[in-house]
Amino acid sequence: MLAAFAPSPRHEKVEARRATGTGHPLREEPTSALLEPLSERELEVLRLLEQGASNQEIAQGLVLALSTVKSHVRTVLAKLEASNRTQAVKRARTLGLLPDQP
Repeated sequence: MLAAFAPSPRHEKVEARRATGTGHPLREEPTSALLEPLSERELEVLRLLEQGASNQEIAQGLVLALSTVKSHVRTVLAKLEASNRTQAVKRARTLGLLPDQP
């Protein structure tokens, strides 16, 4: 086989992950329990995130300061090891914190 068309080491790693079903390690959905559980207030915020509420809407609905809501959202994302709201909701469903979508 020509060297230019030989599989790269990276390609071999990707193929090995596909063969074992582990997928991409950074994109794989974690399934372990949370290191630190969400508080009741953080669960309330998470439920509103699931509904697509903005920070302002969450603040008004829970009668909190906007800065407090932002802090809760940051904490929820951190505890769920998510980088955005959508990932947080998906991870929460995986962990059973939110019901699965019908």
